[in-house]
Amino acid sequence: MMSIAVMKSAVHASWLALLVAAFSAPRTIAAQSGPDSTAEVTVGLALSGGSAKGLAHIGVLRVLEERGVPVHVVTGTSMGAIVGGLHAIGFSPQRLEDVALEVDWDGLFGNLGGPPEPPSFDNSRGQHIITLPLTRSGPRLPSNLISGQAIFQLLARLTWPAHDVRDFRLLATPFAAVAVDFETGEAVRLDSGFLPQAIQASMALPSIFEPVKIGDRVFIDGGVTRNLPAQDAIDLGASVVICSDVSEPLLPADSIATALKAVSQAISFAGNRSNEEQRVLCDVVLRMQFERGAGMEFNRAAEWIALGDSVARANIAAIRAAVRGSRPAVARQFSETPDSIAVRTVRVTSNDDRLKQKTVLASLKIDTPGWATAEMLDTALDRAYRGGRYRLIRYRPDSVPDRDETGPATTGERVLTVYAERVDPAKFGFGFRYEGRYKASLLMSGIFHGVGNATSDVRIDLRLGQQFRFAGDYLHRSKPGLALAAGGGIDVNRTPFDVFEEGQAVAELDFRTAAANGVAGFALGSRLVAALRVHGEYSRWRTAIAPEAGDTSVTFYTIGGAIRGNWYGTGYFPRSGAALLVKSEFASSTIGGGLTFSHHIVDAGAHIPVHSRVSILTRATAGAAFGDELPLNYVFTLGGASQYYILPDRQFQFFGLEMQELAGRAIQRFSLGLQTEPITNVFASVQWNTGTTYDEWDFDIEQYINGYAVTFGAETLLGAIALTLSERTFKEAPNVRIDFGSRF
Repeated sequence: MMSIAVMKSAVHASWLALLVAAFSAPRTIAAQSGPDSTAEVTVGLALSGGSAKGLAHIGVLRVLEERGVPVHVVTGTSMGAIVGGLHAIGFSPQRLEDVALEVDWDGLFGNLGGPPEPPSFDNSRGQHIITLPLTRSGPRLPSNLISGQAIFQLLARLTWPAHDVRDFRLLATPFAAVAVDFETGEAVRLDSGFLPQAIQASMALPSIFEPVKIGDRVFIDGGVTRNLPAQDAIDLGASVVICSDVSEPLLPADSIATALKAVSQAISFAGNRSNEEQRVLCDVVLRMQFERGAGMEFNRAAEWIALGDSVARANIAAIRAAVRGSRPAVARQFSETPDSIAVRTVRVTSNDDRLKQKTVLASLKIDTPGWATAEMLDTALDRAYRGGRYRLIRYRPDSVPDRDETGPATTGERVLTVYAERVDPAKFGFGFRYEGRYKASLLMSGIFHGVGNATSDVRIDLRLGQQFRFAGDYLHRSKPGLALAAGGGIDVNRTPFDVFEEGQAVAELDFRTAAANGVAGFALGSRLVAALRVHGEYSRWRTAIAPEAGDTSVTFYTIGGAIRGNWYGTGYFPRSGAALLVKSEFASSTIGGGLTFSHHIVDAGAHIPVHSRVSILTRATAGAAFGDELPLNYVFTLGGASQYYILPDRQFQFFGLEMQELAGRAIQRFSLGLQTEPITNVFASVQWNTGTTYDEWDFDIEQYINGYAVTFGAETLLGAIALTLSERTFKEAPNVRIDFGSRF
């Protein structure tokens, strides 16, 4: 017979087993209260990270709204934080979808080059494939590829109504974003602070985006430790959690065929364990199945939203069962930031003591005291960033204390706190290019900021290949924005020059020049420069390939002026923008050198977007040179499928002709085309150009030559690749040209 002590032990063991089972059972059992339950159900929505795949959360929200499923709290990680944060301040699913389809995601995540380079009096120079910080010991790898400037500006605009809310539990729907402490690896629930900053911290993927500093802590993407924030929804008060999960599963072992996949798999182990732990806390898990690589396909936003919609509809019965007994979701009323705010003063903080407050204020151009809107502040940040001085610049409106050094507070006034990070004082740029005429070329550049003062710069370029160039220039500006500017430079180059007769190359000349110049004028940001220029040049050209050899050299000096503007977007195939060059220079034997001539050029182009993926391309050029003593390298030429930059104001692209096939003292050219982007970063265009050169200025449209081209290309991490088929008469096989790399 069993003793009393044994019976008591058995009873205790049974109760212990029941308690363990109760606390360890999935929340799906505990949370499904019956209709007679008196417990009030609070519904939480946890949105995982997943880059572009996270846009599927919008489809989930749409179904929940249509079916009357309440959401009382929302948490999000990375892209889930963007969707969840905007929903928490009142964005409807339809408005979220509109944002997802309208945002230029490539512009947000594609600015790998960082801030624009500062202005130059020769801003026709090309781009680098990569730019690295330059230290005394040489170039070093950057800590991140994207500063996140464009992301902050977008989030600041979208979250403007909640800029005064510092406790996210007081939003229309209580909200928290999940980020990771960069020092400890701890997942941190961000439910207070400045909303756009908290969201950005949640998506700051290490090595890709700049970590976000908030107070004394530095944060990175929450997906590193907790990609599915179910626990955080519970901590905000949810008793039932619906989890929208777009996390990718681990790869099967037999599919890991590359080192990159192996590293990705190893990094995913911890995140996968966290996802499994968080799914146990979910009452309903909405898992989305994506193909590999979908995380960066933002161009498929509509498709991902539709996927979230279909998965939520397929699981609506389980969702209704889980939320049975919940109260209707009534949006809380929170005090929205008015359309415009009164800014008492601007305070600047920085990561660099050398960055002076007055320099930052001059870049922003915010009048204080005064009124500011979201658009005005966004324009101020954009203007400052495009000046090329800051890796990152952002703002936070703070309430004015009742008493501070700025004087008595007025109701509703703000102190605008601006945080600015200075660009690396020295950078090394590298470019590579291959094309049909000059084959492979390398470009190496040193760019030095703050030489002499905060708004002065030095740039040194070395180009190696059939075209050689060594150039250096210095530009000093009196202040950011519109400013007086002065500088100078040297330029030594060597380039082959083809001579044609009746469409056939009959000789090749070897050009060598050495020049120095001084300039003074105005600079407006990094886009527009207008200056007067004094130029001295020694030029020598000799016959490299021809029946008879020859050798000629000249020395001359010119005085002139130029206006250069470049508003094109980034990349080899910009979707929008414009460029302008107006230049005149005069040489006279009275100022030395023995040559008298003048040279004038107007060149303007534009890419006009008519659809998110379609642009009209147009360009017009007119130029003339006068005088009997014109140096040969000042002759205008037309021809070639690519634009060249050794003599950018004298050699011009023209489809249907060989490089430099037409040459003369006057030039006229017009082009028109259509560019489309059927797949993100994949382009196709059809273009027509017409024009000619003359021995002296004339206008005879009957002498114009027509040319046509079809180009297929793509932007890659190593630069662009372009295949161009061009023709003039459609009676012969098209001329095929391949261009790969960056333009310089």
